[in-house]
Amino acid sequence: MCTSSSHASFTSLSAYIGGSYPHIYRRILRQKCCNYFKKSCFLNIAEQFLLTKLPHRGKIENMRLPKYIFIITLLLASLSLACSAEARVIDEHIYLVPAGNVDKKAVEAIRKALPAGLPMSVNIEISPQEKVLESAYDPSRQQYNAETILNDISRRTRLYSANESALVIVDVDLYSPGLNFVFGLSDAAKVMGIISLARLKNEFYGGKPDNKLFLERVIKEAVHELGHAWGLSHCSDKKCVMYFSNSLPDTDRKRNTFCHDCKKMLLVRYGAPLFKTSLPVLK
Repeated sequence: MCTSSSHASFTSLSAYIGGSYPHIYRRILRQKCCNYFKKSCFLNIAEQFLLTKLPHRGKIENMRLPKYIFIITLLLASLSLACSAEARVIDEHIYLVPAGNVDKKAVEAIRKALPAGLPMSVNIEISPQEKVLESAYDPSRQQYNAETILNDISRRTRLYSANESALVIVDVDLYSPGLNFVFGLSDAAKVMGIISLARLKNEFYGGKPDNKLFLERVIKEAVHELGHAWGLSHCSDKKCVMYFSNSLPDTDRKRNTFCHDCKKMLLVRYGAPLFKTSLPVLK
């Protein structure tokens, strides 16, 4: 029967299995996590299989891993995880919470398009519509305080799992004290964020409507605020979705996905590799 191993076993496999023989040798057979990795039936099988295929160490520096070994090793890894009694599936469950006068079609479009910008498998659910707290409105600025709205809605939003998060969607102009405006705001302690659709529309600046560009901007800001809710800070990579958008051109310039470094930081939250489909991950 297969025995369970640590998260490090599958992390090491997913990160380095596509490399050359020296990578396999150093990463799998020499790393500290190997002590835990050897406890699984996968390593007992894969290690022997790989070692039988390893040529003399003096000849392996420029050799690449044959595709059939790569495929067989992944199949063995999947089998090991699937037969573990302690395996669980990691999916992020995201609640989209429309608040105030928000176009339902826009929220549905966000629900359908959002998974493309995320590196893990997600389940997205649209929650019942909330009201925007009137006391959050500042007449002198003609804007709403983003933190006030987020705090109010968070009191009525219950997240029961470590893999649940929520994103509030409003169509009013938001601000945060000390800033002229914000596209959104997040609270990692609550695992919640809020985004505004208002400034993401060309019409806000007197331009012509562009629904395609509008949706692209919304997805970028949604992924950005979810990243903050999951503990990520701003990124210095101007193409990364976690780059701080000081203006709309900043948003238009960046991608809707996390850069490599930000994806690595998400491993801290999940303690496991991220996949676009549900996979069993050992506890």
